[in-house]
Amino acid sequence: HHRYMRLAVMNGLGIFEAGMGLVSSLQWAEKVGTDPTCVVNAIQIRMLNHLCQGNVRLADICRRDAELLRIQNDTRQWSQGSHLPQEVAAHAAADDLTRVKHVVEEIAVYGERFSGWLPVLEYGRAEVQRIRGDYAAALAHFDAGLSSTAPGKHQSWPCLAGGKLRVLLELDRVAEAVALGRALVEAGVAAGVGHAVSHVRLPLALAEAEAGDRAASVRSADLAIECLERLGITGIHLAVAYETRARVAIALGDRAAFLRFFALAEASYKNGDNPALAAKCEKLRLDGSRPASPANAKPGVSVSAAGDPELSTRLRECREPSERANTALSWLVNSTGASWGAIYLVEPSGVVLAARSGGVEPPSSIGVLATQYLSDEDAEGATMNDESSTEVWRWPSGAEGEYRPFLLARHGRNGAKLVGVAVLLCPHGVNLAAPLRRAAEVGQNLGPPEVAPRGHFATATVVAHRLR
Repeated sequence: HHRYMRLAVMNGLGIFEAGMGLVSSLQWAEKVGTDPTCVVNAIQIRMLNHLCQGNVRLADICRRDAELLRIQNDTRQWSQGSHLPQEVAAHAAADDLTRVKHVVEEIAVYGERFSGWLPVLEYGRAEVQRIRGDYAAALAHFDAGLSSTAPGKHQSWPCLAGGKLRVLLELDRVAEAVALGRALVEAGVAAGVGHAVSHVRLPLALAEAEAGDRAASVRSADLAIECLERLGITGIHLAVAYETRARVAIALGDRAAFLRFFALAEASYKNGDNPALAAKCEKLRLDGSRPASPANAKPGVSVSAAGDPELSTRLRECREPSERANTALSWLVNSTGASWGAIYLVEPSGVVLAARSGGVEPPSSIGVLATQYLSDEDAEGATMNDESSTEVWRWPSGAEGEYRPFLLARHGRNGAKLVGVAVLLCPHGVNLAAPLRRAAEVGQNLGPPEVAPRGHFATATVVAHRLR
């Protein structure tokens, strides 16, 4: 009994330290792996270590080796599934939807049989919905998970609490996120959750920055980073902390702090070979390259629309998507001085013509160009420029002027989401009035009000590219 208890304790330490991002976990893997009955456990510790350090290729090799050994041995292993809570948290930190869904499927097997797994299962399901952008559904799962546990009672509590704060921010419930976040931090500290309270401090920092509390936001982020660095934690969790501090700097307009913490986040994100982490790093770079948004912008109003409340007001009065598209196009055409325009939106069924000026159908060639244009941009990723850009690529000219495309995108904490393209007909010899900025306002506001994220960290921007 002493032998097996000792192995179980060492396995638990290895799992937790690997999930934290401590390289000391490899020492536990070596000790656990000396027992023939725990070879799979040792491999899973190494898998978690590689995963939390951003080395997804090595993590996949370990996962494959562990699965092969389980098949060959045809026996149940010690502490089976104990690595899953840390694994799903690591994939969620990388916003890797596919891998999160796969792990949730494994967790569901245990969640259906053991009540202790329910918080883990609800957390995993919540992260699936968060990454998909269904924040209302994510919030329901986070609440379900939190209701089934309490601070200090379950290892998933900090992730559930921090996840709920992030979703509240996406739903523009900033004041609620600040108040709840401070209460959760206090509860976590009182319960002795240790470094894990950083999972709550980091989204609280973002909420405080957005609420305009500069000192509190910097303090919350710095406390989390100091705790992680003091413990020697490295890899993805420390990178997320650096990214959060960089985003706080963006919200506060602190360029020097952004450059410092972006460099730290970049070094951690690109230390491994995980493409999801590389994408997060690129999104952070793009967000930091745009002008910062006011930290005390009015909740519920996108920063890009703050300069012209008329558009957001008119769109809020619209009932149907077609009415919103036509209203946005009318505003765009009139404000830029174009003689005609059309908006093509990306829908699940494909690219559709959502609005056109005066009911006048566009030439068939424009529809083909718009579809190909959006397909190319979606495949390669649109580069975001600000309005100072003077290089705007034009489509072929017609008898009444030249057609010019402007990408429409919505911006949020996770970067830009392609909405569609606006095509404006510019009369010969006429310069359109601020078309980039105004098209940016359309893209940021065009989605349904209840789901459209607002530009929390940067003014929304667009760019027109040459048709490839």
